[in-house]
Amino acid sequence: TLKEKNIVAAREIYSLKEKHTALSRENLSLKEENTSIKKKKIAVAAVISTLKKEIIAVGRENKTLKEESIGVARENLNLKKEKIAVATENSTLKEETIAVGRENKSLKEENTTVAGENSTILLKLLVDKERQIKDLETQISSLKNEESKLNNEQKCTVCCDEMPETKRKSTSVGNPRKRAKSSLSDNEKADKKATAGGSKKLKKKISRSVGIKKAKKKESNTKLKNKKSTSTGAEKVKKKSITGYTAPVELSSQLAAIVGGYAMPRHEVVKRMWDYIKENNLQDPEDKQMVICDWKLSLVIPVERFRGFGMSKYLKQHMSGWNATFVNR
Repeated sequence: TLKEKNIVAAREIYSLKEKHTALSRENLSLKEENTSIKKKKIAVAAVISTLKKEIIAVGRENKTLKEESIGVARENLNLKKEKIAVATENSTLKEETIAVGRENKSLKEENTTVAGENSTILLKLLVDKERQIKDLETQISSLKNEESKLNNEQKCTVCCDEMPETKRKSTSVGNPRKRAKSSLSDNEKADKKATAGGSKKLKKKISRSVGIKKAKKKESNTKLKNKKSTSTGAEKVKKKSITGYTAPVELSSQLAAIVGGYAMPRHEVVKRMWDYIKENNLQDPEDKQMVICDWKLSLVIPVERFRGFGMSKYLKQHMSGWNATFVNR
């Protein structure tokens, strides 16, 4: 029985030893797990420390960004203030430019009025000078006619002095044609008797006298024809009615300086305006319908460029109703 009890006790001890070895193995595995957990904790602590450092750096960056945003906000405020100041300056400048533009307009109006007055004065002076020139030309023509008459008379007297007395008496009576023929016949006889040199001189003088007489007759005939033609033309003009589109119109001094007259029909004004534009090459080379104004045209048409076929709307302002007294003057 004791042996059996010892065997049982030995078996229990053996089982206890096996349990003890299993427990020791479990303890070792737990120790290994604890060491791995500790290592993991150390790694997590290191990660946490790095994250803390990063958080601190981000906080510092946020502070710098906040400071920068504050600076930008201050700069924006300064810019807004500057914009407000610039806007006020622009408003003042606009007001000044408006005032300057009004002054320029007034100055332009004054310049146009002065130019118009100057053009009227110049036109009056030109008209007076033209009249003086015409008067001088008439005087010169009259003087020339008188000189020609005197020369003809002197030549006639010379011819009469050289002719004998009997022939003078015969030529002094009768028609001018018979006188000329008789003088020619007498002179031919005298030429036959005279020497060769004297005959040539007499022939020249006689031919001159005859040519002068013929020229006088032609002039008298032409004057009579001209008088008849002018009288008939005046009667025709009187018969025609001057009304409507063909009626003459009073023109301003600015327009008269271009057109060359103070009164004429509308269609004549337009025609002379086109003549002035073409003479001075005022048509735009790129677009021939457009006309570029020079200083004379700008007094009539206050525009840099205008359409040629629409000039009548500008010309209306420089035209007024027909006045017969003005035209006659």
